[in-house]
Amino acid sequence: MEGRYKTCARVVAKAIRTLASKPDNLENLENYLSHNFGEWVEKYARYPETLAAELQNFANMDI
Repeated sequence: MEGRYKTCARVVAKAIRTLASKPDNLENLENYLSHNFGEWVEKYARYPETLAAELQNFANMDI
Protein backbone atom coordinates (compact mmCIF):
# COMPACT_ATOMS: atom_id res chain seq x y z
CA MET A 1 0.00 0.00 0.00
CA GLU A 2 1.41 3.35 -1.02
CA GLY A 3 0.18 6.78 -0.22
CA ARG A 4 0.23 9.79 1.96
CA TYR A 5 -2.09 8.34 4.59
CA LYS A 6 -0.65 4.83 4.80
CA THR A 7 0.02 4.96 8.54
CA CYS A 8 -3.32 6.58 9.39
CA ALA A 9 -5.17 4.05 7.25
CA ARG A 10 -3.43 1.20 9.01
CA VAL A 11 -4.28 2.62 12.47
CA VAL A 12 -7.93 3.20 11.53
CA ALA A 13 -8.30 -0.29 10.04
CA LYS A 14 -6.77 -1.86 13.15
CA ALA A 15 -9.06 0.21 15.40
CA ILE A 16 -12.10 -0.93 13.40
CA ARG A 17 -11.03 -4.56 13.71
CA THR A 18 -10.51 -4.11 17.44
CA LEU A 19 -13.87 -2.37 17.88
CA ALA A 20 -15.55 -5.20 15.97
CA SER A 21 -14.11 -7.69 18.45
CA LYS A 22 -15.00 -5.59 21.52
CA PRO A 23 -18.74 -4.87 21.50
CA ASP A 24 -18.59 -2.91 24.77
CA ASN A 25 -16.03 -0.53 23.28
CA LEU A 26 -18.08 -0.12 20.12
CA GLU A 27 -21.20 0.61 22.18
CA ASN A 28 -19.21 3.12 24.23
CA LEU A 29 -18.14 4.91 21.04
CA GLU A 30 -21.70 4.91 19.73
CA ASN A 31 -23.07 6.29 23.00
CA TYR A 32 -20.40 8.98 23.14
CA LEU A 33 -21.06 10.03 19.55
CA SER A 34 -24.82 10.10 20.09
CA HIS A 35 -24.27 12.98 22.51
CA ASN A 36 -21.15 14.65 21.13
CA PHE A 37 -20.92 13.92 17.42
CA GLY A 38 -20.67 17.51 16.19
CA GLU A 39 -18.00 18.51 18.67
CA TRP A 40 -16.16 15.23 18.15
CA VAL A 41 -16.04 15.71 14.39
CA GLU A 42 -14.72 19.25 14.75
CA LYS A 43 -12.08 18.25 17.28
CA TYR A 44 -10.95 14.82 16.07
CA ALA A 45 -12.20 14.06 12.58
CA ARG A 46 -10.80 17.09 10.78
CA TYR A 47 -7.39 15.50 10.29
CA PRO A 48 -6.46 11.88 9.53
CA GLU A 49 -3.95 11.69 12.38
CA THR A 50 -6.37 12.84 15.07
CA LEU A 51 -9.19 10.66 13.74
CA ALA A 52 -6.91 7.62 13.75
CA ALA A 53 -5.68 8.33 17.27
CA GLU A 54 -9.17 8.89 18.63
CA LEU A 55 -10.56 5.69 17.15
CA GLN A 56 -7.54 3.85 18.49
CA ASN A 57 -8.25 5.29 21.96
CA PHE A 58 -11.84 4.04 21.92
CA ALA A 59 -10.77 0.65 20.62
CA ASN A 60 -8.13 0.18 23.31
CA MET A 61 -10.15 1.31 26.33
CA ASP A 62 -10.54 -1.17 29.16
CA ILE A 63 -14.28 -1.35 29.70
